[in-house]
Amino acid sequence: MPRPALAAPVNDGRYDGSHDASYDAGRGDGAPGGPERTVVVLGGAGFLGRHICRAFGQLPGHRVLAVTRGPREPVPGAELVPLDVLTGPAEALHALVARADAVVNAVTDTWEGTEAQMTASHIPLLERLVRAVAAAPARPRLVQLGSVYEYGQVPVGTVIGEGHPADPVSPYARTKLAGTRMVLDATAEGRVDGCVLRISNVCGSGSPRRSFLGGLAERLRRAMADGTPVSLDVTEDRRDFIDVEDVAAAVVSAATAPVSGRVVNIGRGTAISVRELAWLLVAASGLPPHLVDERPAPAGATPAGGNSSSWTQVDIRTARELLGWSPRVPLEDSLHRQWTALLEGRREQREQRDQRERRGQRAQQGQQGHEDIDAVHLSRPHRPAGQQDLPGYAEPRRQSR
Repeated sequence: MPRPALAAPVNDGRYDGSHDASYDAGRGDGAPGGPERTVVVLGGAGFLGRHICRAFGQLPGHRVLAVTRGPREPVPGAELVPLDVLTGPAEALHALVARADAVVNAVTDTWEGTEAQMTASHIPLLERLVRAVAAAPARPRLVQLGSVYEYGQVPVGTVIGEGHPADPVSPYARTKLAGTRMVLDATAEGRVDGCVLRISNVCGSGSPRRSFLGGLAERLRRAMADGTPVSLDVTEDRRDFIDVEDVAAAVVSAATAPVSGRVVNIGRGTAISVRELAWLLVAASGLPPHLVDERPAPAGATPAGGNSSSWTQVDIRTARELLGWSPRVPLEDSLHRQWTALLEGRREQREQRDQRERRGQRAQQGQQGHEDIDAVHLSRPHRPAGQQDLPGYAEPRRQSR
């Protein structure tokens, strides 16, 4: 069955109804020379979304659509589709997912906020998405990104399996659990083909500044620039951290693996102390240790907002068995990539700023040049057409009367 036409994006992020014939071949398998597979990634310009788009984009025969709320920097391996899923026209979302083979909800929000704020950010968006996917004739796989913090606090030493009771303690985690149940209920009812990946703590290239490691990396960068010591307040908590590229690889596998109606944990399957992790990032930065002032964190403090469990370690056997997936990026490499990406990003920002300043200077100089030329023209009498460049031509003198 031919898929409905996807309207083309216009400047205001809405859709004008024009036809995109490239989707009419139908549902693809991604095989070389075969029909194209289409993957829609909501939150495609975010931390997780960018890596997920790139992972899908590296596969042959895949077209990746990165859905963003507004204009963003290009996403490697993907086409940008400006659409606010929460407030934009519902028909645009339905048209977008109608031709998809897989839809990934990588929309994330800050860990901090009230219950009402978190609910308003997560739940209505997912309700709209589930309705759109349920109406899609091609029945795309819906991959929902959940959080390990849906499980809540667990005793130290617990290896958390998917069957562990969910008892979230923060607004972020509670709304994430509500999203998980929404996808699983819709799958059980036969409305969608969905699964949930419960992601542990994520690190790696592009870590957001609001995260513990992202904020620490930014402070280390400033210390490298001005030699100011860094205060390092760390807890003895132990967390399960996973590189963002490993997360993206798990999402790619989940798009086709036999995990419909399942929750699958994604992590390294080990717990590392937050203190050790912080010093790995310090080592990656090359900052001399004497510029780091380590102090115990206040009692009850957490390295990132939105959770309060001092221990996380997930059981990843289901991911190994059903996704054929396992983590591959060592944490040392992950933090080196994060540091390198931070420096490259800052360098690109400086170059872009310098280019804008140079363009502005050239524009000012050009404007001044035009003003000077206009002043000369106004000060000289008119020359007969075609004679200005003749040899020996001289301006006629005024005759006095």
